[in-house]
Amino acid sequence: MTSSWAVALVATAFGEDIRAGIPRLVEAGVDSIEVLLPCLVPEGAPDDDAGICAAVLAAGIGVNSIHAPFGPEYDLAARSTKVRSKALAAHVAALDLCGMCGTDVMVVHAGHHTERGVEDEFTARALDSMRVLIPEAKQRKVRLAVENLPPDHLTPSAAALAAFIDEIDHPLVGACLDTGHAEFTGGAVAATELLGPRIMTVHAHDNDGTGDQHLMPGHGVIDWAGVGAALRAAGYARPIVLELRLPEGYTPARMKEEFRRLAGG
Repeated sequence: MTSSWAVALVATAFGEDIRAGIPRLVEAGVDSIEVLLPCLVPEGAPDDDAGICAAVLAAGIGVNSIHAPFGPEYDLAARSTKVRSKALAAHVAALDLCGMCGTDVMVVHAGHHTERGVEDEFTARALDSMRVLIPEAKQRKVRLAVENLPPDHLTPSAAALAAFIDEIDHPLVGACLDTGHAEFTGGAVAATELLGPRIMTVHAHDNDGTGDQHLMPGHGVIDWAGVGAALRAAGYARPIVLELRLPEGYTPARMKEEFRRLAGG
Protein backbone atom coordinates (compact mmCIF):
# COMPACT_ATOMS: atom_id res chain seq x y z
CA MET A 1 0.00 0.00 0.00
CA THR A 2 1.28 3.46 -0.78
CA SER A 3 2.31 5.79 2.04
CA SER A 4 -0.39 8.27 1.01
CA TRP A 5 -3.67 6.37 1.02
CA ALA A 6 -6.05 7.40 -1.78
CA VAL A 7 -9.63 7.68 -0.53
CA ALA A 8 -12.74 7.80 -2.73
CA LEU A 9 -16.34 8.59 -1.80
CA VAL A 10 -19.60 7.13 -3.01
CA ALA A 11 -21.41 9.17 -5.65
CA THR A 12 -24.34 9.62 -3.24
CA ALA A 13 -22.21 11.26 -0.51
CA PHE A 14 -24.36 14.39 -0.79
CA GLY A 15 -27.67 12.62 -1.51
CA GLU A 16 -29.34 10.10 -3.77
CA ASP A 17 -29.64 12.37 -6.83
CA ILE A 18 -26.13 12.08 -8.23
CA ARG A 19 -26.59 14.58 -11.04
CA ALA A 20 -27.78 17.25 -8.59
CA GLY A 21 -24.89 16.43 -6.28
CA ILE A 22 -22.12 16.80 -8.87
CA PRO A 23 -21.58 20.55 -8.24
CA ARG A 24 -21.24 19.87 -4.51
CA LEU A 25 -18.76 17.08 -5.16
CA VAL A 26 -16.70 19.42 -7.34
CA GLU A 27 -16.92 22.28 -4.85
CA ALA A 28 -15.80 19.96 -2.07
CA GLY A 29 -12.77 18.86 -4.07
CA VAL A 30 -13.87 15.23 -4.45
CA ASP A 31 -11.70 13.68 -7.15
CA SER A 32 -12.83 10.04 -7.19
CA ILE A 33 -16.11 8.21 -6.53
CA GLU A 34 -17.83 4.85 -6.76
CA VAL A 35 -21.05 4.86 -8.77
CA LEU A 36 -23.88 2.55 -7.70
CA LEU A 37 -26.15 1.38 -10.51
CA PRO A 38 -28.84 2.02 -11.39
CA CYS A 39 -28.29 5.70 -10.60
CA LEU A 40 -31.27 7.07 -8.74
CA VAL A 41 -33.05 9.95 -10.48
CA PRO A 42 -35.86 12.28 -9.39
CA GLU A 43 -39.32 10.73 -9.52
CA GLY A 44 -40.65 10.75 -13.07
CA ALA A 45 -37.24 11.31 -14.67
CA PRO A 46 -35.94 8.70 -17.14
CA ASP A 47 -33.12 6.35 -16.19
CA ASP A 48 -29.84 7.68 -17.51
CA ASP A 49 -26.86 5.81 -16.06
CA ALA A 50 -24.61 6.59 -19.03
CA GLY A 51 -25.60 10.26 -19.05
CA ILE A 52 -24.98 10.64 -15.33
CA CYS A 53 -21.59 8.92 -15.57
CA ALA A 54 -20.69 11.18 -18.50
CA ALA A 55 -21.65 14.23 -16.43
CA VAL A 56 -19.44 13.00 -13.57
CA LEU A 57 -16.47 12.61 -15.90
CA ALA A 58 -17.13 15.96 -17.58
CA ALA A 59 -16.96 17.59 -14.15
CA GLY A 60 -13.44 16.24 -13.71
CA ILE A 61 -14.36 13.57 -11.16
CA GLY A 62 -12.81 10.15 -11.67
CA VAL A 63 -14.77 6.92 -11.31
CA ASN A 64 -12.83 4.61 -9.02
CA SER A 65 -15.30 1.74 -9.37
CA ILE A 66 -18.77 0.81 -10.55
CA HIS A 67 -21.15 -1.07 -8.26
CA ALA A 68 -23.32 -3.40 -10.32
CA PRO A 69 -27.08 -3.40 -9.64
CA PHE A 70 -28.29 -5.66 -6.84
CA GLY A 71 -31.52 -6.74 -5.22
CA PRO A 72 -34.22 -9.27 -6.12
CA GLU A 73 -34.62 -8.16 -9.74
CA TYR A 74 -30.84 -8.31 -10.35
CA ASP A 75 -30.17 -11.56 -8.48
CA LEU A 76 -27.41 -13.65 -10.08
CA ALA A 77 -28.52 -16.65 -7.98
CA ALA A 78 -32.28 -16.38 -8.50
CA ARG A 79 -34.32 -19.54 -9.06
CA SER A 80 -36.04 -17.91 -12.03
CA THR A 81 -34.13 -18.23 -15.31
CA LYS A 82 -35.87 -15.05 -16.48
CA VAL A 83 -34.61 -13.08 -13.47
CA ARG A 84 -31.07 -14.41 -13.85
CA SER A 85 -31.06 -13.52 -17.56
CA LYS A 86 -32.17 -9.98 -16.73
CA ALA A 87 -29.56 -9.78 -13.99
CA LEU A 88 -26.78 -10.93 -16.32
CA ALA A 89 -27.82 -8.39 -18.96
CA ALA A 90 -27.74 -5.62 -16.34
CA HIS A 91 -24.29 -6.70 -15.20
CA VAL A 92 -22.97 -6.71 -18.77
CA ALA A 93 -24.38 -3.20 -19.26
CA ALA A 94 -22.58 -2.18 -16.06
CA LEU A 95 -19.36 -3.62 -17.47
CA ASP A 96 -19.85 -1.41 -20.52
CA LEU A 97 -20.08 1.61 -18.21
CA CYS A 98 -16.82 0.55 -16.56
CA GLY A 99 -15.18 0.85 -19.96
CA MET A 100 -16.77 4.22 -20.59
CA CYS A 101 -15.63 5.50 -17.17
CA GLY A 102 -12.12 4.07 -17.39
CA THR A 103 -12.35 1.90 -14.28
CA ASP A 104 -11.13 -1.68 -14.08
CA VAL A 105 -13.15 -2.77 -11.01
CA MET A 106 -16.84 -3.63 -10.75
CA VAL A 107 -18.35 -4.58 -7.40
CA VAL A 108 -20.77 -7.52 -7.56
CA HIS A 109 -23.19 -9.18 -5.14
CA ALA A 110 -23.09 -12.93 -5.70
CA GLY A 111 -26.77 -13.15 -4.90
CA HIS A 112 -29.63 -11.59 -3.02
CA HIS A 113 -31.30 -13.38 -0.09
CA THR A 114 -30.69 -17.10 0.16
CA GLU A 115 -32.80 -19.72 1.96
CA ARG A 116 -31.66 -21.84 4.87
CA GLY A 117 -30.99 -25.44 3.94
CA VAL A 118 -30.61 -24.84 0.22
CA GLU A 119 -27.63 -22.46 0.22
CA ASP A 120 -25.69 -24.83 -2.05
CA GLU A 121 -28.33 -24.48 -4.77
CA PHE A 122 -28.11 -20.68 -4.65
CA THR A 123 -24.31 -20.83 -4.63
CA ALA A 124 -24.26 -23.10 -7.69
CA ARG A 125 -26.44 -20.69 -9.65
CA ALA A 126 -24.29 -17.73 -8.57
CA LEU A 127 -21.14 -19.55 -9.66
CA ASP A 128 -22.71 -20.28 -13.06
CA SER A 129 -23.61 -16.59 -13.44
CA MET A 130 -20.10 -15.47 -12.52
CA ARG A 131 -18.64 -17.84 -15.11
CA VAL A 132 -20.89 -16.22 -17.73
CA LEU A 133 -19.66 -12.78 -16.68
CA ILE A 134 -15.94 -13.60 -16.69
CA PRO A 135 -15.45 -13.56 -20.50
CA GLU A 136 -17.51 -10.35 -20.69
CA ALA A 137 -15.29 -8.79 -18.05
CA LYS A 138 -12.15 -10.04 -19.77
CA GLN A 139 -13.24 -8.48 -23.05
CA ARG A 140 -13.62 -5.11 -21.28
CA LYS A 141 -10.50 -5.52 -19.07
CA VAL A 142 -12.53 -5.27 -15.87
CA ARG A 143 -12.11 -7.24 -12.64
CA LEU A 144 -15.10 -8.54 -10.69
CA ALA A 145 -14.94 -7.78 -6.96
CA VAL A 146 -17.47 -9.92 -5.09
CA GLU A 147 -18.67 -8.35 -1.84
CA ASN A 148 -18.99 -9.99 1.57
CA LEU A 149 -22.64 -9.50 2.51
CA PRO A 150 -24.83 -9.57 5.65
CA PRO A 151 -26.41 -12.79 6.96
CA ASP A 152 -29.16 -14.44 4.86
CA HIS A 153 -27.31 -13.48 1.66
CA LEU A 154 -24.76 -15.42 -0.35
CA THR A 155 -21.15 -14.86 0.79
CA PRO A 156 -22.34 -13.78 4.28
CA SER A 157 -18.85 -13.86 5.79
CA ALA A 158 -15.23 -13.49 4.76
CA ALA A 159 -14.78 -17.26 4.93
CA ALA A 160 -17.76 -17.87 2.65
CA LEU A 161 -16.54 -15.20 0.24
CA ALA A 162 -13.02 -16.66 0.16
CA ALA A 163 -14.45 -20.11 -0.61
CA PHE A 164 -16.64 -18.67 -3.38
CA ILE A 165 -13.70 -16.85 -5.00
CA ASP A 166 -11.41 -19.85 -4.66
CA GLU A 167 -14.02 -22.10 -6.28
CA ILE A 168 -14.07 -19.83 -9.34
CA ASP A 169 -10.26 -19.62 -9.33
CA HIS A 170 -9.90 -16.90 -11.95
CA PRO A 171 -7.56 -13.86 -11.79
CA LEU A 172 -10.38 -11.50 -12.76
CA VAL A 173 -12.48 -12.48 -9.73
CA GLY A 174 -11.61 -11.24 -6.25
CA ALA A 175 -13.10 -9.59 -3.19
CA CYS A 176 -14.72 -6.33 -2.30
CA LEU A 177 -14.02 -6.14 1.42
CA ASP A 178 -16.96 -4.45 3.15
CA THR A 179 -15.65 -3.58 6.59
CA GLY A 180 -19.09 -2.87 8.05
CA HIS A 181 -20.55 -6.19 6.97
CA ALA A 182 -17.40 -7.94 8.16
CA GLU A 183 -17.53 -6.42 11.64
CA PHE A 184 -20.85 -8.02 12.59
CA THR A 185 -20.11 -11.33 10.81
CA GLY A 186 -16.83 -12.24 12.47
CA GLY A 187 -14.80 -9.03 12.71
CA ALA A 188 -13.32 -6.61 10.18
CA VAL A 189 -9.68 -7.27 11.06
CA ALA A 190 -10.09 -11.04 10.83
CA ALA A 191 -11.92 -10.65 7.48
CA THR A 192 -9.16 -8.45 6.08
CA GLU A 193 -6.51 -10.93 7.15
CA LEU A 194 -8.43 -13.90 5.73
CA LEU A 195 -9.25 -12.31 2.37
CA GLY A 196 -5.75 -10.85 2.06
CA PRO A 197 -4.48 -10.72 -1.53
CA ARG A 198 -7.94 -11.55 -2.89
CA ILE A 199 -9.04 -7.98 -2.04
CA MET A 200 -9.58 -5.82 -5.14
CA THR A 201 -11.43 -2.91 -3.53
CA VAL A 202 -12.66 -1.84 -0.09
CA HIS A 203 -15.94 -0.39 1.21
CA ALA A 204 -15.06 1.32 4.49
CA HIS A 205 -17.72 2.19 7.06
CA ASP A 206 -18.29 1.55 10.75
CA ASN A 207 -20.99 0.23 13.11
CA ASP A 208 -21.53 -0.82 16.72
CA GLY A 209 -21.06 -4.50 15.91
CA THR A 210 -24.76 -5.36 15.80
CA GLY A 211 -25.77 -4.45 12.24
CA ASP A 212 -25.22 -2.44 9.07
CA GLN A 213 -25.13 1.27 10.03
CA HIS A 214 -22.70 2.91 7.56
CA LEU A 215 -21.14 5.15 10.20
CA MET A 216 -18.05 7.27 9.67
CA PRO A 217 -14.95 5.23 10.57
CA GLY A 218 -14.12 5.94 14.19
CA HIS A 219 -17.78 6.31 15.19
CA GLY A 220 -18.20 2.58 15.81
CA VAL A 221 -16.18 -0.33 17.16
CA ILE A 222 -13.98 -1.39 14.21
CA ASP A 223 -10.24 -1.57 14.91
CA TRP A 224 -9.13 0.58 11.99
CA ALA A 225 -5.44 0.37 12.82
CA GLY A 226 -5.79 -3.41 12.61
CA VAL A 227 -7.65 -3.21 9.30
CA GLY A 228 -5.00 -0.88 7.90
CA ALA A 229 -2.18 -3.14 9.02
CA ALA A 230 -3.88 -6.17 7.46
CA LEU A 231 -4.39 -4.32 4.16
CA ARG A 232 -0.74 -3.30 4.13
CA ALA A 233 0.31 -6.88 4.84
CA ALA A 234 -1.85 -8.01 1.89
CA GLY A 235 -0.16 -5.49 -0.41
CA TYR A 236 -3.43 -3.63 -1.09
CA ALA A 237 -2.70 -0.47 -3.09
CA ARG A 238 -5.99 0.80 -4.59
CA PRO A 239 -8.12 3.57 -3.11
CA ILE A 240 -10.45 2.96 -0.18
CA VAL A 241 -14.12 3.83 -0.79
CA LEU A 242 -15.86 5.50 2.16
CA GLU A 243 -19.33 4.02 1.73
CA LEU A 244 -21.45 6.52 3.64
CA ARG A 245 -23.26 9.82 3.40
CA LEU A 246 -21.34 12.93 4.40
CA PRO A 247 -21.82 13.17 8.20
CA GLU A 248 -23.09 16.44 9.63
CA GLY A 249 -20.22 18.83 10.27
CA TYR A 250 -17.84 16.96 7.98
CA THR A 251 -16.22 17.90 4.70
CA PRO A 252 -14.83 15.27 2.32
CA ALA A 253 -11.33 16.47 3.22
CA ARG A 254 -12.01 15.89 6.92
CA MET A 255 -13.45 12.43 6.20
CA LYS A 256 -10.34 11.43 4.26
CA GLU A 257 -7.95 12.89 6.84
CA GLU A 258 -9.65 11.14 9.76
CA PHE A 259 -9.78 7.82 7.93
CA ARG A 260 -6.10 7.94 7.01
CA ARG A 261 -5.22 8.78 10.62
CA LEU A 262 -7.32 5.90 11.97
CA ALA A 263 -6.04 3.32 9.49
CA GLY A 264 -2.46 4.49 9.50
CA GLY A 265 -2.45 5.25 5.81
